[in-house]
Amino acid sequence: MALWGTIAAARVIRPKPRFAKIPEVTAGVLNRFIEALRLGIGLATDVTGVADGGVVERWLARHIDPSSPILISYAALATNLTYRRGELFYRLARGASAEERASTLARLKVAMGSPISVRPLTPDLTVRALFASAALPVVFDPVALPRVDASGEDRFIDGGVISNVPLAAARAVAKSVDIIFVDPEQSEPFLAKSAVDVGLGIIETMQTRILDVDLRNAFFESLGKQAYRALPKPTRSTGNERIFQYILDVTMASIRPERPLAVDVAGFNLQKPIDEAYQQGLADGAKGFRRYRPAEALGIPDAS
Repeated sequence: MALWGTIAAARVIRPKPRFAKIPEVTAGVLNRFIEALRLGIGLATDVTGVADGGVVERWLARHIDPSSPILISYAALATNLTYRRGELFYRLARGASAEERASTLARLKVAMGSPISVRPLTPDLTVRALFASAALPVVFDPVALPRVDASGEDRFIDGGVISNVPLAAARAVAKSVDIIFVDPEQSEPFLAKSAVDVGLGIIETMQTRILDVDLRNAFFESLGKQAYRALPKPTRSTGNERIFQYILDVTMASIRPERPLAVDVAGFNLQKPIDEAYQQGLADGAKGFRRYRPAEALGIPDAS
């Protein structure tokens, strides 16, 4: 709670100086963007975001020590805007052996698929890569990161653009995956009042559908893996053994807030909604995780 109790005072969400004088219709950074669109202040030519990403990056640098050893492996997914693909940055726990590292990397590559690059999260990249993985399009400028082959730099934005929940990466390194949603299951009606609203609504709709497909695929892959393991060894097709080695068998559970959280992007500058969201998280978390129910997700009616 100590970190959440001080983030508002740091005012990490700040408009760039050129947008600071635009009056806020309400208390949102995106409202400045919409107003800037209306006024035609360079957004069609040389502006890719309205908030100052440097403030967020410096705040992250103060609270993250990339050289510190970690006990739990983690990964961050970012969207490579230059090549329009995903890139997964990963760092394995301190105690992982060379064999474990090699097998984990192989599983990650297979799980993510060929269009998504998998690369280590080195100390020199940690802060910028983590910021890139959460750099909301429109709000922040794309973040420049060096290519793996050091031949230049690419521009990255929020990994949620291509996968709001990087389920494939989690499945590659765990037998059980817990998903924490920040939106209630039944969302409130959405009224688009501008072209920006329409665009953001489209992105959110696509993300919801992608996650639904990912959850279904994960369930049926697990079901297939379990069925294959149940077969007597002599009846297993030798040609498929290597494939099934990389098909991942996991259990999934999730938790959702019962109502919309009080905080949004602009709300990180206000302590009251942060405190309210934190307390709501404690209350929702006390109810525990709910196992993924495929019949319910697929809309299969109950047996009569």
